[in-house]
Amino acid sequence: SVTHIGKLAFYGCSNLTTITIPSNVVEIGDSAFSGCVGLTEIAIPNSVSSIGGRAFSECTGLTEVSIPDSVTSIGGSAFYGCTGLTNIVIPNSVTSLGKAAFNRCISLTDVTLPASLDANSFAGCTSISHITLVGKSEMYDYDLRDPIHETNFKPWYVGFKAGNEVTIDIQEGITII
Repeated sequence: SVTHIGKLAFYGCSNLTTITIPSNVVEIGDSAFSGCVGLTEIAIPNSVSSIGGRAFSECTGLTEVSIPDSVTSIGGSAFYGCTGLTNIVIPNSVTSLGKAAFNRCISLTDVTLPASLDANSFAGCTSISHITLVGKSEMYDYDLRDPIHETNFKPWYVGFKAGNEVTIDIQEGITII
């Protein structure tokens, strides 16, 4: 029984269109599906706890991703350049969201994520119009022009085009803004 999908396992398999990940897989390794441009959707089973860095990067045909509550960690650039993705729901179980995890997902319009996540993970996502923040946490407003706070960017600020209208829904449990 497969429990890990290893590093570079399906890297660059451009003709791969569908994949069924077995229900006993606990980890998707770094760059496991990177560059699989024909892959259109992925259902990650409830057994997976970790999605490695660049695991699905540059999967430009990917339009749907379902991340289960079992996932606690999403690596850096995990979905970088997935230009077909239009929405993403990051469950409260995710406590670590790597840098650039969703950078350059230019069709991404709707994002739901735990307010506690603090990462530069959505740069270049110029179509985002709706963000839902969930969970018990505090949010702090950083002035993006202030270089002192440059490393403290919250993901919901990063990557928006000037002039885009963005709706932010702040869910029950957020106590400080």
